[in-house]
Amino acid sequence: MSQQVFSFITKAQIAYHSGKYLESSENYQKAIKKILKDERVGAKIPPSGVVPSNDPREVLPYCWALFTHLFKDKNAMKFVNQASDPEGYKLLNLFRVGNTHPSHARFRSEEDKILFKGIQIVATVVIGIVVWDKRDRATAAKRYREAIDLAKTHEVFNCLGDSYGEAPNAGAPGKEQLPYPYTRYEADGTLTMVENHVVATDCCAHCGKRDVKLSRCSKCMKVPYCGLDCQKADWKYVFCPLSSRIVAELSFHPESTRLLSALRRNENVFVTTTSYMQ
Repeated sequence: MSQQVFSFITKAQIAYHSGKYLESSENYQKAIKKILKDERVGAKIPPSGVVPSNDPREVLPYCWALFTHLFKDKNAMKFVNQASDPEGYKLLNLFRVGNTHPSHARFRSEEDKILFKGIQIVATVVIGIVVWDKRDRATAAKRYREAIDLAKTHEVFNCLGDSYGEAPNAGAPGKEQLPYPYTRYEADGTLTMVENHVVATDCCAHCGKRDVKLSRCSKCMKVPYCGLDCQKADWKYVFCPLSSRIVAELSFHPESTRLLSALRRNENVFVTTTSYMQ
């Protein structure tokens, strides 16, 4: 591995810790492209003291992990994203599951192919996170599924597959259901301990019920409701914008005094207004 690659990585790390995230991304890209073009993709990192056991031992996956982390870091992602760093996102998308590029042919040996799968899985998961933050949950779920399906093709990556939950000392393989409790904050401020795996981030604006399939207000298309009854019951929210428009229109009507009085009494203004304005 040439010294130039390590120089790019060092510059990228210094830039990251200095808060220069875009510069850090650019140097990681240079290192990755240099390896893909001129270096051996499976080259190991030279031994230098204690290396964390969960860090990649190869230069390219190590650099790739640091590069893709920029798209997930809560501080860096403000500067390193598809809009502000199109070249970085292009490189990330280059290794998404399903995409092809001539550089993929550099992974020839069996070990290199395993590294390539790992790089693809990381790239696809990170892209899923990026689109999830854009509230494109359908695409995010698709990317996660692509990454999981690829991981299932290699035993080491499939560590949470069918073997998950198997009792280690049981006579016959079996699965144990282990509930995973978590704390849920309700709309009224109370805390509830729930033991299921369905996490709903939205709650009804009227009753506070949480669900993964809430409908949006038919007027603003933003406020979530669990049904039409709750939307109608949340009269204050729906009524105020509509009443403002009605008041403006009725101010020019010959019967405006009587109609506005009805509006203030909260009567069925829509029926009254319609009969006079037709």
